[in-house]
Amino acid sequence: MARQPVKSTVKALMEKLLADLIAEPRAWAFQHPVDPIDVPDYFDVVKQPMGTCSIHELYSYPLTQFLDFSTIQHKINTNQYKTFDSFIDDTQLVFDNCRLYNPENTVYAKNARFMDQFFKGLLNQHWKQEKEKSAKEGR
Repeated sequence: MARQPVKSTVKALMEKLLADLIAEPRAWAFQHPVDPIDVPDYFDVVKQPMGTCSIHELYSYPLTQFLDFSTIQHKINTNQYKTFDSFIDDTQLVFDNCRLYNPENTVYAKNARFMDQFFKGLLNQHWKQEKEKSAKEGR
């Protein structure tokens, strides 16, 4: 059965939210997958890996196994998200895994906390706009 993409308005929203995340200077650690050569014990700590391969390893693993902002962008571009919630879950897991692996006083964990709150703020802003739009339309 063919994969049904989300509505174009939802896809546009995912693209906008991801672009806002990528543009944030503290997002540098989430732009590309974690390289297990640089972080060999990553899989010992993170059991549901997101963004965990080097470029040369991408060719030997399914891309959906590795998730960071570049992979989320790929999933948006190739219509792999069936729901907006799955996009939210993937994005959240990037930050959750970063905090799981890194001690809380590291720049990585601090940036993950900041980006998590930034993402939730973007989502709240979207929901508020949707609520106002619905009210104006009398729904």
